[in-house]
Amino acid sequence: MALLEAEGDLDGAEQAWLSAGWIHYFLGDSPAEEQCLERTIAYARRCGNRQLELRSRMWLAISFITLRVPADVAISRVEQLLRDVSGEAWAEAEMLQQLALLYAFAGRFADARAARARGRTMLTRLGAKLPVRCGMEDNIN
Repeated sequence: MALLEAEGDLDGAEQAWLSAGWIHYFLGDSPAEEQCLERTIAYARRCGNRQLELRSRMWLAISFITLRVPADVAISRVEQLLRDVSGEAWAEAEMLQQLALLYAFAGRFADARAARARGRTMLTRLGAKLPVRCGMEDNIN
């Protein structure tokens, strides 16, 4: 990543930071995954790569369901990420599924059901054919 950055290859750097974020996430290496994903978002914005920026924000939201921070902090962060992707229906819909999990972890079951339903409705309108499962179905129904 340092070499790509030094060479001015911002497109390469943003992809490298995203890969590093995924690796740290799957290794359970927090907060390194958050730092990498934040760098990815910054590079994607500089490069005008909106799709990568959205995907990185979604991965950042996913990273918070590990509860490496208290649930209320995670909820606040994902709610902010959701505001950041406002108007991008697919990103909003996917992020709402993560938010539903966090609400359920915090015991906010009505909020969890509402977020999940809103996200599912959005995904259906976008043409999603398979049901979306967020992992806590029995707990928030």
